Amino acid sequence: MATIRIILDERRPKHDSTFPLKLRITHLRKTRHFSLEKSLLKSDWDFVKQQVKKANPYHSQLNKLIRMYKLKAENFVLKLDFDNEEYTVDHILAHLNGIEPEVLEVTAPFDKTKPACPLGAK
Repeated sequence: MATIRIILDERRPKHDSTFPLKLRITHLRKTRHFSLEKSLLKSDWDFVKQQVKKANPYHSQLNKLIRMYKLKAENFVLKLDFDNEEYTVDHILAHLNGIEPEVLEVTAPFDKTKPACPLGAK
């Protein structure tokens, strides 16, 4: 099951000293970030509740946007888990970007249907 959190990405401040809001998606020890294309001052972000503080004049709209993206990702993950389908973090990102793969394929490192190749043979 994937873990989805909302973060204020403090690694790279913008020129106006705000920080971008992002979804952090972690699954099978792989982490990817999805930008919500909004940025906030550090003082407007509640790190514990993962939401915009009421001091920001647009807190209601921003919190609704955050909930919408988080629910979209969580519902997609729940559907895949319920159907016992294998998926990666990239499948979740593709879904958030509106790109629906026709078939979810997870490539295995070794194809067990092919016989092993002896050393030196091509």
